[in-house]
Amino acid sequence: MEGLIRGTAAYKILSGDADKDRLSHAYMLHFPDPRNTVGALKLFALVIFGADADSATGRRIMNGSYPDFKIYPADGKKLTADAVAEILDDCALRPVEGKRKLYAVSAFESASALLQNKLLKTLEEPPSYVIFILATTEVHKIPITILSRCQRYDFKRITIDTIASRLQELMGIEEIEVEEKALRYIAK
Repeated sequence: MEGLIRGTAAYKILSGDADKDRLSHAYMLHFPDPRNTVGALKLFALVIFGADADSATGRRIMNGSYPDFKIYPADGKKLTADAVAEILDDCALRPVEGKRKLYAVSAFESASALLQNKLLKTLEEPPSYVIFILATTEVHKIPITILSRCQRYDFKRITIDTIASRLQELMGIEEIEVEEKALRYIAK
């Protein structure tokens, strides 16, 4: 998945913005498939913090122990009023280890309109060191007032042909045949 995410326009643009220290304060990532959202959010966090996955910071980001990066809600849960209050309170505190804090919210469309709007003021005028990534599978459920405050990136569903091509490249496979959603390969 990592290679597929790194190949997207969104990843390349965000990487360029991070390299030039021109990050936006809020991003809306529209994923068609929720299964890999948290993993993708962690990869984007690596870019925002300028960390490599093999570095100490990168490993902490990937395992959820980096203090300046938080993902909401907990896996399989909905965003709660307590979580939004925690985000808003924590935004007022300076970063612990670096110059930025990142709050990632997956399944943002599942949050109530009240909770989405509670974040609106902070999305409009966050502290200079705060960045938000809001992820959704149903962008039509996000209020325009929220969308207008975010850089938006829409991801396409990854096809079996794309996966086959990436496997062929990574594994040095000579040929991959795609048959009814199954892959068959011949090693070199």
